[in-house]
Amino acid sequence: GDAEVVAFMLNAGAEVTAATPRGETALMKAAKGQHTNSVAVLLAAGASARAAQANGYTEPLRGLLAPMVKERPGR
Repeated sequence: GDAEVVAFMLNAGAEVTAATPRGETALMKAAKGQHTNSVAVLLAAGASARAAQANGYTEPLRGLLAPMVKERPGR
């Protein structure tokens, strides 16, 4: 859940779309754990919110993304 660790791992070459044997991605796990900053880092690195939503993570993502969208200037 630590966004700095997530960013470090991505910069070190971790694949943003990698999944566990159960099909969970880092974005799904971060959304499930309500780790807003990690979700932001993963999305900026190219993680697919659409794929996470297709796998049943719609509500956790919606809850985390709504404040992020509202905070963007010009929206």
